[in-house]
Amino acid sequence: MQEMVEAVRLSKERVERLEKVIEEFIPTWSLARVVRALQTLRGVDLIVAVTYATEVGDVTRF
Repeated sequence: MQEMVEAVRLSKERVERLEKVIEEFIPTWSLARVVRALQTLRGVDLIVAVTYATEVGDVTRF
């Protein structure tokens, strides 16, 4: 059981590190304004906004 608890703890730490790197990258990204705008929507956090912006890209092409 202790191994599973440790695995979860390490996974959480990894996610936190990745989120920090993504947060630091956003200001230099061409879609930074899109990410920030998406985050103003209820329920849309950093990862959801970045994922959406990455997958969709420029929404004006639709």
